[in-house]
Amino acid sequence: EERFGVSDKIVVSILEIESGCGKNSGKEVLFYRLARLANAGNASNIEFNILKNINEINPDTNKAYIEKELNEKFKARGDKLRSMFVPELKAVVELAKNLGVHPLEVKGSYGGALGYFQFLPSNVLKLGVDGSGDGKVDPYNIDDAIFSIANYFKHHGWSNNLTVKKQREVVWAYNHSD
Repeated sequence: EERFGVSDKIVVSILEIESGCGKNSGKEVLFYRLARLANAGNASNIEFNILKNINEINPDTNKAYIEKELNEKFKARGDKLRSMFVPELKAVVELAKNLGVHPLEVKGSYGGALGYFQFLPSNVLKLGVDGSGDGKVDPYNIDDAIFSIANYFKHHGWSNNLTVKKQREVVWAYNHSD
């Protein structure tokens, strides 16, 4: 609170919501999860999603038109996911190097976040803080998590003097949860 100007109540709340204070920090091999998201636009994934969705459409609907629409929709979504998650794959490799582990040893959530604070890997590299003083940012170290969450909030404009509405906007940037 002293260093970043972020209330300890906010930090503890985020730790509880994101990972149950570290109890649920993710068990998935993060690299695989992120690679799956980054490859959502591959032709086989698009075809799978079209077939899955087109079978749920009313038989009287023009399926050729709907298939074209779905193809465009899933391709655009795939392109967006690729641009979002390829950099996250690179960040996992760099993060693993910083932690002294193999990239396939880094665990996280189904959606690609990791650690007690549930940052995406790029945010660990960009906003993570060594709160324990051991020379590295460890997503599974409570001291690092506390300092990193506070830094995230500070980076996104947090101030205890903000209106409640503005504070809520900063919290919303971290977690879209009421």
